[in-house]
Amino acid sequence: MLRGGKGRVICWDLDETTGSFRDYGRMRLTRGIKPLLEGLGGLGIRHVITTAASREHAETALGNFGVMGLYERIFDASEICDSVYNKYYAPVASFLGMGHQDAADRILVVGNLPRDAPADLDLTFLYHPEGSEFDAAVYMKIIGRLMHLSDSWAEAHALMAGQNTHSIAVSGFDGGQQFVEGIWVGVGRHLRNVRPEKPSDRVISVYSVPDGYRPAESEKTKINDGAESVIPPGPCRSQ
Repeated sequence: MLRGGKGRVICWDLDETTGSFRDYGRMRLTRGIKPLLEGLGGLGIRHVITTAASREHAETALGNFGVMGLYERIFDASEICDSVYNKYYAPVASFLGMGHQDAADRILVVGNLPRDAPADLDLTFLYHPEGSEFDAAVYMKIIGRLMHLSDSWAEAHALMAGQNTHSIAVSGFDGGQQFVEGIWVGVGRHLRNVRPEKPSDRVISVYSVPDGYRPAESEKTKINDGAESVIPPGPCRSQ
């Protein structure tokens, strides 16, 4: 049985994690992300967006698909990013009234780029490089495993790392590998190929996902063909 999520938070990256929003004419949500967010919310888990894009872009993208209300707050580039778009999560912890140790137990970070990894706090980072290209069930399988193991994300990561059963060599990886219902993941304390300048201490990295998790083009939720996006033109950072 899943342990309760009360008091826990997930920081979701926006572009290429929650959905694909950079092509304004063909924006889409990651398949299954809405019911995933709703289901986790029903277990008491809170959601926030942590993006290197602008707040305006995030609000419009999420509003187009009716999921804005599932997130408690948007933290944009002006709040959490440095000049090269590394992300800092202390502002999130402060907003939530958490100290650094509490944050390690209660905040999980999900993203598709190395720069989504925490540049400051020692948080658990779920790194899925092709997140928006697969069904959100990939996230749920891994998050569900963590929730089975502990009420603390940090402790769950440590317990999951202790279950590693494969010794497949991966360059720059200090940890082990395992399969979560067919999804090949690496779990360890240092993934130098994720953050070479500051290795993340708690990382779960998705390496391979069965094709069955990849939706067909016809199944992907898109803005109606010909619909005019209300997102203003201009550059948008993909984080």
